[in-house]
Amino acid sequence: MLFASAPMPAEKDAPDRTDFAPRATMLVTHGVASFNRELRAHFFGLAALAWFIQPWALVLASSWVVAVPYWRNSRSATPATLAGPVTGRELP
Repeated sequence: MLFASAPMPAEKDAPDRTDFAPRATMLVTHGVASFNRELRAHFFGLAALAWFIQPWALVLASSWVVAVPYWRNSRSATPATLAGPVTGRELP
């Protein structure tokens, strides 16, 4: 929906043409950040349920919830792709 509302190339005098890309970028950025916060809250909530089993289960579940997103955010292929040049050979 967002990108379908972008001004067409023929609409060179559209008033929102110059600021569409920065505004769309900020909208997507805020949406992704909100989704990430919600996802972390759900994961930590599930880890907190482990407290009903045993306190050590809470420690293990919380450690797992911290370790998995850390790995996904820093050790996966995505940061390596963002850091290095894109050659096109990485695509399936």
